Amino acid sequence: MLSYYYDNTKSFQFLLSGSEVGLMEDLFSSKAALFGRLREEVLLNPLSRDAAKEFLRRGFEQEGQRVKEEEISDAVEQLDGLVGWLTYYGYLRKSLEHGEALMRIKKDAKTLLSKELADFLDRKKGEKRRYILLLKALSLRHMGWQELLQFLQVEEKKRISKSRLKAYLDALMNHGFVVKKEERYRLADPLLALLFGSA
Repeated sequence: MLSYYYDNTKSFQFLLSGSEVGLMEDLFSSKAALFGRLREEVLLNPLSRDAAKEFLRRGFEQEGQRVKEEEISDAVEQLDGLVGWLTYYGYLRKSLEHGEALMRIKKDAKTLLSKELADFLDRKKGEKRRYILLLKALSLRHMGWQELLQFLQVEEKKRISKSRLKAYLDALMNHGFVVKKEERYRLADPLLALLFGSA
């Protein structure tokens, strides 16, 4: 349907939004109907701590709501500058206390992220365990390439090739579960650690 409207009308434009980065790759891959069509991507990176605090302050100011600075700092600490969660916190905070709003976000995040992860793993067939192991390791702390390779080999009790580990990490990064910063890998969303009992 999307490719038909793309090819045959000038009055339609589509805006696709979501947390799953790999969605774009699926829609525009060489086997997909939208392959070869032009697209514009807007990547929204997490805000810095200071920018995230200012984002919340301004939002609360626009709503005429007074929120303690300690609560803003705590929300940013727990939600790590992710605009979607910060926006949801601001929305919930209009009717809930600080702690209740964060508990609600964590509950909803667990539901949403577990579905996204399940959808991703369903396409990985026999390698689900390795993806889960890597995510579980990163839910505990940020790790470098060599640490992840050693961790996976110890857990699997067998040698894992560097190319396999690269494929796993590329897939996790392409689908927005993992990011690489300063040669270390980490969960893109700290709330993903909720699925592994680490948050």
